[in-house]
Amino acid sequence: MGKKIPVIKSDRYILYIENYCDSLFIHCDVFKWNIRTRKSLEVALNKLLEFYQKDLYALHENTQDNKHKKFLEIFGFKLYSEEIGLDGLVHQVWRVKNKTKEIK
Repeated sequence: MGKKIPVIKSDRYILYIENYCDSLFIHCDVFKWNIRTRKSLEVALNKLLEFYQKDLYALHENTQDNKHKKFLEIFGFKLYSEEIGLDGLVHQVWRVKNKTKEIK
């Protein structure tokens, strides 16, 4: 993977993007989770989808972590693929499709 770049910072979370093989991966560090954080993250993700005009991907490295899986599902991510990492473990790639239209 490439370098994580912070693109949206708040006192509740930081959203990062990472370009890998022309795919845009996102990472999120959440410091305080509640309904306000959820709504703010939803707006932020929609802004990223609109700005980058491409699907967003996220890694789900610990397939036993149901909280992270639920987090991905809340924001519309769907399981895209399962890959065996260099560590020999299964890593899931999740994707949310971009539904915005390109401006012409």
